Amino acid sequence: MILHGKNSQPVRAATLLVAVMLMFGVATVTAQTCHDALPTTRPDSRFLTDVNGTVRDTYTGLMWKRCVEGLTGVGCELGKPKLLRWNNAMQRGRLVVFAGYADWRLPDQTELASLLQSRCYGVELDAVTFPNTPAERFWTSTPAPYYENSAWMLHFGHSATTFGTKSDVGYVRLVRDRAACSPASPQFCLIR
Repeated sequence: MILHGKNSQPVRAATLLVAVMLMFGVATVTAQTCHDALPTTRPDSRFLTDVNGTVRDTYTGLMWKRCVEGLTGVGCELGKPKLLRWNNAMQRGRLVVFAGYADWRLPDQTELASLLQSRCYGVELDAVTFPNTPAERFWTSTPAPYYENSAWMLHFGHSATTFGTKSDVGYVRLVRDRAACSPASPQFCLIR
């Protein structure tokens, strides 16, 4: 559907509501609107979605969990996104075994920001590749040096980088270095 905004610029209203999500009663359904007139901040072919629930970033070489922690399913439609304190988020990354890998971790500030898609609002990332992502604050592994006991967070609703105290809660999307699984480090290749 094409809508016309205040400046008569065409706006593509991309409402990403999936009937399956509604059938399962997912509480977090997020609408996304993208401006076709604005250039994309990354090529669509950059992210490759695998059937094992991971997304490969061909630009950075990182592998992401497609779903936010707490969600599962092909469209991340099952479960409820988990809010975690920073220490629990860091620990979760070290303990998770998913898609045959045991070296998941919390992304740093730059890595998480690489997912932003600034031509879209509602959720400012590729909501097809990363479905059902809350438009809220996500933890990074990067401590905020100016504030004792705090770490940087990225808000996917409006691309703001803020800090949170380590007692605050935030959502988590885990990442791993694709090259980490190798004959030199086979402990990260197989489910332990």
